[in-house]
Amino acid sequence: MLTGVTALVGPDEWMGAWALDPYVLAMISIAAVLYAIRVRQVGIARVGRWRIVSYGAGLACLGLSVMSPLDALAETLFGVHMVQHLILTEVAAPLVLLGLTGAVLRPLLAYKSVQRLRILSHPLVALPLWFALTVFWLFPPMYELQLDDELLHALAHVTFFASGLALWSPIVEVLPAPEWFGTGPRLVYLGGIWFGGLLISNVYWFAGTPFYPTHEEGAALWGISAVGDQANGGTAMMVAMLVIVGGTMVALFFRLARESELSQELIEQGHDRAKVKRAIRYRRAHLLRSPGS
Repeated sequence: MLTGVTALVGPDEWMGAWALDPYVLAMISIAAVLYAIRVRQVGIARVGRWRIVSYGAGLACLGLSVMSPLDALAETLFGVHMVQHLILTEVAAPLVLLGLTGAVLRPLLAYKSVQRLRILSHPLVALPLWFALTVFWLFPPMYELQLDDELLHALAHVTFFASGLALWSPIVEVLPAPEWFGTGPRLVYLGGIWFGGLLISNVYWFAGTPFYPTHEEGAALWGISAVGDQANGGTAMMVAMLVIVGGTMVALFFRLARESELSQELIEQGHDRAKVKRAIRYRRAHLLRSPGS
């Protein structure tokens, strides 16, 4: 008999397993209202409608991942639980970040505690932090413990989302990343994320033995083996690495080629190399271009 918050659902039950958590709804609503107020103050045109859509989509993904039937199914099957964590880290977090600007965040940045937290988004901190937290929560004893403790389970979701914000902050660069962290280093950074995901995927692909007793029972409900369920979790991780991280790497690779060409053009026009580098990084190269060029 299972105790705690874990409630396994079978193929005939999961679609009706909605759980509209008032605390989650309240937090998402507050985040949406505060954002709307700030966007109105800054100006929709200045923020950009696409950013508003991105922020809303990020909050929607956040809510659906923890209140829809996906959450109940995630407690039953490890493969789905991995998908849920990936939505929090690799989908909801970057979408929310894409919806933000420095102007929108300015009131928050007035607080010294928020300024101190910016260290978590430093590339040399964010990447190992994401990997360490992922391994920590997937470590079998801790994983089983959080499945049976409601507060710990909620903390796991919060830390996955928060680590996603930290992980993607240097890439999205709502606030300036370190000066050395240009497009080339970002490609290396994304390669580090991809490699970390590959390591985790391989653990689940080649384990040969089930790690999580709860999911052994859940997999049986769905007529699959626990080892196969774990392999599905590894596949979910690798798909996210290929589609999201790999797609971002491809986009940055083409951006790097364009930046190199544009940099050479502006330097040949007589502009200072450091000034050109900064202008290109922050999308202001058009301000340096000579008329008619």
